[in-house]
Amino acid sequence: MEEYYIGGLFLGVGNGVTDGSGPIIALFIYAGLCGTDIFKREVLGGYVVGHLMGYALIGTQVISVFMK
Repeated sequence: MEEYYIGGLFLGVGNGVTDGSGPIIALFIYAGLCGTDIFKREVLGGYVVGHLMGYALIGTQVISVFMK
């Protein structure tokens, strides 16, 4: 979509598409092999892992919007 609107796809040295794919794929493979209970665990004083992942996703998207 970016190529259509601005005429090219310009990625920085590190971009979330490739840099974030490795850990996410590893997490999903682990969840597939060991079960999805990892997303229900409480860590860091009562936060649920699934919620933390959602907060991280929203936070990185907000940061990327303001960095442009």
